[in-house]
Amino acid sequence: REPAIEPKVYPDLKTFTIVINALARRGTPRSAKLAEDLLHLLEESYLDLNPDITIYDSTLNAWAKAAKETTDPRSCLASAQKAEVLLCNLLGKDREESGAFPQPNEYSFLMAINALANAASKCVSAGNVSDGQIAAERAEGLLDKLRQQPLRTSKSTIACYGAVIRTWASLHNPERAHKVLEDMVKISGTIRLDLIHFNAVLDAWARYLASPTKDNDEVIPKLSSI
Repeated sequence: REPAIEPKVYPDLKTFTIVINALARRGTPRSAKLAEDLLHLLEESYLDLNPDITIYDSTLNAWAKAAKETTDPRSCLASAQKAEVLLCNLLGKDREESGAFPQPNEYSFLMAINALANAASKCVSAGNVSDGQIAAERAEGLLDKLRQQPLRTSKSTIACYGAVIRTWASLHNPERAHKVLEDMVKISGTIRLDLIHFNAVLDAWARYLASPTKDNDEVIPKLSSI
């Protein structure tokens, strides 16, 4: 019987991309790990295919979807941290290997930041505020790395800021949310900003003011500046 595939037919970049996208759609930690395993196989054995940023973004999306779809907060945080590590490793490769690997784009950061934002939300909902704080700090850390990249400001950039704003607001930290909002306004240029980010900060300050131990005179000027 004739073999189904010719013996010298090898996968190309599109082959890897199709399979990784299919795994990403499953939205589980196991499928995300398989997607990343395929990406590493591509890096180690098929680098001559010149992998582009699209296939890395697809793998980041696999971890982001796993973080979003996973109900267990710890598993969600673990998936989000996998996305963070993958992005940071790619940033390191880009610096060290002079163009052998693609440079992350705004969407790369958005996938990882969204994963951490989802993890923070689920941790807080489960009463695990400390893990929520860890996820929020990591998300803002990636935002800081994004600022250092030679990338244009796009809607994806603004979405990264927005995710961090809403994360700090959900953690009842209006100071941190407000600071990121101010930074977002400064870099937005002509991009239209969504009112949801401003409302998130206002809501965080409102809850802050509801506490009898807080100094209202200190907060009112900050509310007026929004």
